[in-house]
Amino acid sequence: MSQSTGLPATNSIWDQKWLPGLVFGLLAGIYLVNRSPFVGFNDGLTFLYFAENEFDLATNATSHFLYLNLLRVLHLVFFFLPTVLVLTLFSIGCSIGTLYIVYRMARRLSPERPGAALLPVVLLGMAFTFWQQTEIIEVYAFNNLVFAGYLSLAMGDLRRGDRKNYLWICLLVGLGLLTHIQHILALPFLLTYLWWRNGLSIRQKLLGMAIWMSLMSILFILPLVTQANSLSSVFIERQFRDDLFGLGLWSLLKGFALGIGMLAYSLHWGLLPILMGWWMLMKTQKAILGWLMLLLLPWLAFAFKYSVNDNHVFYLIPYIILVLPTGLVLEAWLAKGLRWTGILVPAGFILPVLIYAAATLMAPKVPKLQDYDVAKGYKGGLTHLLWPGKAWAKDPLALAQQHFQDDRMPDADHLEEWNYDMAIRYLIADSVLKPKP
Repeated sequence: MSQSTGLPATNSIWDQKWLPGLVFGLLAGIYLVNRSPFVGFNDGLTFLYFAENEFDLATNATSHFLYLNLLRVLHLVFFFLPTVLVLTLFSIGCSIGTLYIVYRMARRLSPERPGAALLPVVLLGMAFTFWQQTEIIEVYAFNNLVFAGYLSLAMGDLRRGDRKNYLWICLLVGLGLLTHIQHILALPFLLTYLWWRNGLSIRQKLLGMAIWMSLMSILFILPLVTQANSLSSVFIERQFRDDLFGLGLWSLLKGFALGIGMLAYSLHWGLLPILMGWWMLMKTQKAILGWLMLLLLPWLAFAFKYSVNDNHVFYLIPYIILVLPTGLVLEAWLAKGLRWTGILVPAGFILPVLIYAAATLMAPKVPKLQDYDVAKGYKGGLTHLLWPGKAWAKDPLALAQQHFQDDRMPDADHLEEWNYDMAIRYLIADSVLKPKP
C-alpha cells in the first residue's frame, strides 16, 4: 500500500475537481481534430475491405481475428455513416477508454491525491505512438483497451489479496489472444496469478484455464476447418520469422537501440517521472512492482528483439505499464506543497507538440534523411514517422486508382507497403474501378 504523507492538501491545480474532465476533453479533442480522413496504407486497407465486404475467418498472426470481424459488425450497425469515420472513431473511443482505465489504476497506486493519477494519463495520451495509433484504422487502440482491462482487474485483486475477478481476467486474456497473438506474452503473469498463493480452489483454477484456452483454441480450430491459413502462421508469418528468431548480436543491439530511441521520442520529458516513479514503487509497494515487472519484461524483450521497421507499436503495452507509477511522484511533489507542479498541466500538452513539430520541420533538412523523405513522399515522407497527428494523411486509394487507370504498377519495393493489391480489390468491390480483362 502507498505510504501516507500526513500532509494537508494544497490548492494545486491537480486537486481541482474539474481537471479530469478538462484533461480527457483535451485529449479527445486532439484526437478528433487530428483523425485521419482516409484509410491508411498497409493493414488499414485490409481492415477497411473486410469491414465493408465480408467476415474473415483467417486467424494468422497479422489478421487479428476478433478486431477484424468486430469492424465488420460496426460497419453493419452504422451502415449509414462513412466507414472510415466509424472505424477511426472506434479507435479514438478505445484509446479514451484505455486512458480512463489507466487513470483508475493510477488512483489505486496514489490514492491520497486523486489528481496525481492524471500525470500518467497525460504522459501516455500524448506519447507519440499512442497518439498516432489512436487516429487510424488499426488494431492497437483496441488491443490496448483489452490489455488495460485485464491488467486493471488483476491489479485490483492483487492489492486486496484475493482473486475474485479471475473469470473476467481469463476471459479478457482469451479475447486478447483472439485480437493479437502478442497477448501470449501475458501468460507468465496470468499463470502466476491463477496458481501462486491465492485462495482459488483447484476447480476454480482449472475453470480459469479452460476459459482462456478455449478462446485461444479458436485460432487453431478455424484453420483446420477453413484452410484459411497454416497453424504455424497463427504465431508468426513466414516473412517475419528471421526478425523474431534470429540471434545475431547486431540485430539484438539494433533492436535495443531502436527501442530506447522510440522510448525517448514517445515519452521524452516523462522519462524522469517514470524513473522516479518506479524507484518509489520499489520503496513502497514491492509486491506490486514484482507483478508489474512479470508483465512488463516479456513484452519489452519481444519489442526489443522484433526490430522490424514499424515495431514501435509493440512498445504500446510497455508504455501503459511504465507510466502507471508516475502518479506516485506527483503525489509526493504535491505533498511537499511545490507550487511549480501546476505548470505540468499545460506543459504535458504543449511540450510533446513542440518536440514532434520541431522534429518534423528539422528532419527533412538533414542530408542523410532527405533520400528517405523523397522515397516515402507518397505517404507524407518523414512526416508520417515524426508527427503523430493524421489529419494530413495521404489517400492510398486515390494513389492506387491513379496507377491502375494509368496502367502502371507501383515500384516493386512499394507494392507490399502500399498494400496495392488490396487497394485495387477494394476499389473494384466498391465499383470505383472495373477489373481489367
